Amino acid sequence: MKNLSFVKVVLASAIIGCGLIATSQEQNKAGAQDQELKKIKEMGIGIYKIKYDSNGAIESFLVVGQAEVSTVLGPVKAQLMARKAAEQSAKTALVQFMKETVTVVETSDNQTVLTTEGNGGSLIQKGKSIDKQGEKFKSVSSEVLSGLTLIHYDLDADKKTITAVYGWKPKFSELGKEIREKMNNDKTGAEDSLSGGAVAKDPAGLKSKKVTSDIANDFL
Repeated sequence: MKNLSFVKVVLASAIIGCGLIATSQEQNKAGAQDQELKKIKEMGIGIYKIKYDSNGAIESFLVVGQAEVSTVLGPVKAQLMARKAAEQSAKTALVQFMKETVTVVETSDNQTVLTTEGNGGSLIQKGKSIDKQGEKFKSVSSEVLSGLTLIHYDLDADKKTITAVYGWKPKFSELGKEIREKMNNDKTGAEDSLSGGAVAKDPAGLKSKKVTSDIANDFL
């Protein structure tokens, strides 16, 4: 019986020990993620963390948008308007990035991929670069914009700024295209959340808030 009790104690200690190690690893991972997102926030509006596959095609990247928060109309309305402005600043940065840096390649098997200067040489040889002034390029750019996914949101009440970090992957654009087509076929539509209605007042004022998606580490 004593031996059995001893075994139970050892097993319990081992389980607790494993739990503590796992918790510590999760905390370290979360801390590293927070530090990385803080750095990206401080760098401001732009494109970051571009990742490529073995052929030089873009696998993913981050887009940062920022905006000031004006509380003249009340904290709630201010946050909604600032989020819209931050999203727009991110999209503007992405459009500029597409025009200046990105080459859209249509490969021999009709696959459309994105690459940047100095990358994807073999892809361009196998296919053809799409003219940046053409309709095809504009269509691809529109699909890229529709594929942006919000992965981090940071409202800084002290500085009265909002930072929105978006992630992009090729499959996100494909999903965005499907959703857009579905919405175009939906006659009911959805009203803009900023249009009309009374302005909600928050007596506590503007509050700092951070939210990070579970998939954020896929881009960091």
